[in-house]
Amino acid sequence: MTVLDIIPLISEFKEPSFFSQKLFELAVRNIKTADALIAISEWTKQDLVKHFNINPDKILVIPLAVDREFRPLNISNDTGEIRILYVGSERPRKNLNTLLEALYIFTSVTNSGFLTALYVPLVPFFGFLFLRRRVHFVVWPASICCFIGTYIMSGAQQLQFADGDLWVIASTIFWAVHVMLVGAMASKTRAPLVVAAAQFTVCGLSGLVLGYLIESPVLADFTGAIWGVCYVGVFSVGMAFTLQVIGQRYTPAPDAAIILSTETVFAALGGMLFLGEQLTIFQISGGALIFASIISVELLPHTKIGKVRTLK
Repeated sequence: MTVLDIIPLISEFKEPSFFSQKLFELAVRNIKTADALIAISEWTKQDLVKHFNINPDKILVIPLAVDREFRPLNISNDTGEIRILYVGSERPRKNLNTLLEALYIFTSVTNSGFLTALYVPLVPFFGFLFLRRRVHFVVWPASICCFIGTYIMSGAQQLQFADGDLWVIASTIFWAVHVMLVGAMASKTRAPLVVAAAQFTVCGLSGLVLGYLIESPVLADFTGAIWGVCYVGVFSVGMAFTLQVIGQRYTPAPDAAIILSTETVFAALGGMLFLGEQLTIFQISGGALIFASIISVELLPHTKIGKVRTLK
């Protein structure tokens, strides 16, 4: 038995007719009693396991093929605008209205990319405002330059803010506080590995509890993403955040925030090496601006120009 989609069987927007109800009941019975099932996607297979408790070994995934009639056209009409082609019905279970609302309400990837970098100037600002910690004068222009460099590298050309951008801006406040607290705790405890382990434990347990309560995951949800989860857990979280805590034991929080802004540069380099993405000269200049800001923060305070002079 081949299963294309089970959304009509599990969706709250079911057809009200008597014929449709009987058809759905027959489909469910056939699915549960079939000796073997063919699913057109891994997602459909996971739905069958999750909602009908089907043995995964009974399900074979065979994706649908594309007819040769469909082929790319040599038409160039790049206006810089985001366009979405939707082919389907307007039934509520298709969730088309929610998609259109999301395009209007939530932030774009470009806006999110550079708005996240707001934490860089926020770190020295919060340190001065709440902790009365003075920083070297070069930190202020370097922080602003890092933010501008991130904006340039993100490819943004004009600012069009949506409601979702406010959530991104709010998140930068917590990230700025996180950078400050990590540096303070690492220096105070002199045990950066303990700080990192405590951070992983609290975040991991909190995420598991919230994920279980909100998303109700099953084991089948993790099978398709196991390697991605392992990579993020070991490298992006385990190694990167541990090294950050160790480094911040010896680095002031404002300087650390500026150095951490290089994530935009490394993300762009990763896109070039592994995804074949191309950077314009203008975007490369944004990376150079970030790099120059880091060099100035680290070296300028040790030069004659950067030394603070007292008035006589």
